[in-house]
Amino acid sequence: MLAGVLYCSDRSLVTRGIGLANVMQGLALGVEDYESAIGGLGGCPFAPGASGNIASEDLVYLLDEMGIDSGLSLDSMIEAAGIASRLMGRTLPAQVSRAGVSRAGPRLALHDASAAPTARG
Repeated sequence: MLAGVLYCSDRSLVTRGIGLANVMQGLALGVEDYESAIGGLGGCPFAPGASGNIASEDLVYLLDEMGIDSGLSLDSMIEAAGIASRLMGRTLPAQVSRAGVSRAGPRLALHDASAAPTARG
């Protein structure tokens, strides 16, 4: 904490498929710094079953769809993931690299999280 400013960042794993959901919630709460890995490579030795990190190209695609400028080239991310996939000799878990992208323009937007119903259990 510097000069009364709290710095927040997020390193979400994609275990159980909720990594990008964590990013969307973080954005709603003001988190602006996220970690990702090309193709979704990686994992965490301290999180048993962690299947990998958020794929950089999936994160950039999400931000593009939300109208948030990451300053990163999605096409370059997809190209880098292809190179990583060939070097690893296997298909990587990234979704955008496999499914392709829609160029329809931003289609998602953050909403007031307090107005959304929440699950309680």
